[in-house]
Amino acid sequence: MNNQEHFESAGDDDSIQLETSACTIELMRDGGQWPKDLMQLAELIAMGVENSLNVTQSDAVTRHHIVMPKSHPHINILLSTDENIRRLNLEFRGKDQPTNVLSFPVGDDAAFGPAAGSMLGDIVLGYETVATEARDQELPLNNHILHLVIHGALHLMGLDHQENDEATIMEGLETRILSMMNISDPYASCHPTTKGNHAPGEGQ
Repeated sequence: MNNQEHFESAGDDDSIQLETSACTIELMRDGGQWPKDLMQLAELIAMGVENSLNVTQSDAVTRHHIVMPKSHPHINILLSTDENIRRLNLEFRGKDQPTNVLSFPVGDDAAFGPAAGSMLGDIVLGYETVATEARDQELPLNNHILHLVIHGALHLMGLDHQENDEATIMEGLETRILSMMNISDPYASCHPTTKGNHAPGEGQ
């Protein structure tokens, strides 16, 4: 997919690009009642993605298995709606239902932003599902958004949670990255034997 209409329709108030020492983040807003202060959210997300890149590249388990572009990584993040993410979920995952987050590594040819040799991929969030989860779990919305973006970024780097051991690794990384930002373990309320089944949606 090359969803250029999403990228081109984002005005100055709905599109922010931030560069850090580790990556470039393009944050776009396309529908949904997302937080109005997009810059504050972009800065939080950029810090989370930068920590994700640094942690996975230094972790003894993941550093030999992750996928990274040779040059400065670029990630597109679209804050969208359940309607849009349901359409993407059906088209690319074969599941006719909304979900909280979808990630599209650049190899999936699903970039809605400008393609480049440094492109790592796209992350899309559906507002209604994300907001409902945050409310039901009594989480600050920005914290939940950050967790889902970190989860999506790990997928872009080639990590997965289809098997229990994979889920354990991903959840451990997510918890570690969030703790670096003084955010508590989002899986703490899950029973130890079922934690691996509580990863964010990715099409489910």
